Amino acid sequence: VHAVLDWARLAREAATLGTAGSQSIPGFATFFGWPAAAIAALSLTCLGAGALAIRRSIDAHLDGIAIAALAAVLLSPIAWLYYHTLALPAWLAALTGHPAAPARPRRAALWIAGVLTSGVLTFGLYPRWLWFISAANYTWGSLLLFAILVLDRLRSPQPVPRSP
Repeated sequence: VHAVLDWARLAREAATLGTAGSQSIPGFATFFGWPAAAIAALSLTCLGAGALAIRRSIDAHLDGIAIAALAAVLLSPIAWLYYHTLALPAWLAALTGHPAAPARPRRAALWIAGVLTSGVLTFGLYPRWLWFISAANYTWGSLLLFAILVLDRLRSPQPVPRSP
């Protein structure tokens, strides 16, 4: 209980960073001016989806590590740009896995997530109509990559328990 309360306190205090660049869900929600309830709901959704996907990937250790590492960055009270290097296992899982999703939309989503998390857009190279991406491109990309991994796990066949 104390750990959850500490996380909530740190997430609230991280809001004081404002546009300083926290690339986590609390920073993302603060950028949009969302209330604390929205931050908690989005964080719990991310945590629940990750737990569900990890539970379905019993034999896929890389998938579990990838989802857990990406969720840790997204749920961190403060996540600077370099924290997203923890997404490397997620990229390995996404690029080497055998997804059950249709190839073309999944590939397009991976390209978009790749551009958003590549660092290319870090220097504000956006047209004005993409204002909502400018301060949170790593978060958008990581959320998209997280969604791809979770959907891959949920669409894949449930592993059959082995008898001893």
